[in-house]
Amino acid sequence: MLKKRVFTAVISLPVLVLLIVYSHQIVWDLFATFLICLCAIEWCALCGYGFRKKIYFTSSLVLSSLLVAGFSYLGSVEPIISNTLDIIILTSVMASIALVPLWVIFRWKVEVGWVVGFVGWVLFFSFWWSSVVLKGDPVFLIGILGLIFVSDTTAYFSGRLFGRTPLAPAISPKKTWEGVIGALLGVFLYSLIIILPLDFSGQEKIQMLVAAVMLMILGIFGDLFISLLKRQAGKKDTGRLLPGHGGVLDRIDSLMLSIPFAFTIINIGI
Repeated sequence: MLKKRVFTAVISLPVLVLLIVYSHQIVWDLFATFLICLCAIEWCALCGYGFRKKIYFTSSLVLSSLLVAGFSYLGSVEPIISNTLDIIILTSVMASIALVPLWVIFRWKVEVGWVVGFVGWVLFFSFWWSSVVLKGDPVFLIGILGLIFVSDTTAYFSGRLFGRTPLAPAISPKKTWEGVIGALLGVFLYSLIIILPLDFSGQEKIQMLVAAVMLMILGIFGDLFISLLKRQAGKKDTGRLLPGHGGVLDRIDSLMLSIPFAFTIINIGI
């Protein structure tokens, strides 16, 4: 399993970095849309949707994304679209920060299909638009992805080596508090290396460190959220597309909350 995880990471990460740095914005928009399309399909499987609901959910998400992307290239309406989406993303981020941790802590099992569908739709669309906008600053986007990668990797190996105390045994028995501590240390060191050389005041650097820790925490809750849905659905993985990782949703679960939060910090300034 570990060899497959490493092999998949070695192949996919350079491709992702090259896309972020060198691809045209339209190419990136289409890639991000394709990514959330795959996630939507896996989400529908977790929710137990039938064929018709899968089509409605996935097509509405993809078509909405393509429509917004198209309008964003029209100079006359771009400010209106951008301002409207800023409000939508801000609302989504605030709701996610408030609800997803509670969802995980109390292990809610929502039986109303449209509620879970709405939550997934908003999360995926927020993730998509945030990724599209952050592509405008490739270095920042790579830095955020690197932070989550460091968090996931240090948590994984710290948990394997030192894990004794379960973090959420009823949701994901293999995740431990020792893994969280390892992730915290890894993110702290990673952030210091990046932040210290920057020409900002001490207070601003402290705010950046706090934001980095918040991104890590949101990444953990995103991971636990998808793990909870998988456990409730009786599934080990969301899919089989990525060897050693499972599905696409298994791979981006840590990014579903953290990327929109990063977008909110930069573009809205909370």
